[in-house]
Amino acid sequence: MHRFDDSKRIRLLAALPAERSIASVTGVWRTANWLEREVYDMFGILFEGHPALERILTWEGFNGHPLRKDFPVEGSTRRRHLPGRLPTGRRATAPEELEQPEPKADGKGES
Repeated sequence: MHRFDDSKRIRLLAALPAERSIASVTGVWRTANWLEREVYDMFGILFEGHPALERILTWEGFNGHPLRKDFPVEGSTRRRHLPGRLPTGRRATAPEELEQPEPKADGKGES
């Protein structure tokens, strides 16, 4: 937090055991709404009393919380969590399924 009158800053830290929640501060600072949603989405921390605690950076149905140390960093999370599907629900196109451009009639290709 930053007080503009005298440029004083304060940082709040809270030790939180796994799978526990912490009280939301959206009742005091309305702008905390998006920040708490981001922390929930990236780290999985639950905020009690938050008006609409839902994902803000990842898509609905995303499995896990990407900034946690236990989140796997190898491979594609999209394929592991949503096989063959994009966040919009459309099917992902494999590279071999893409249309190839037609060769030019003069045989020189594109210039």
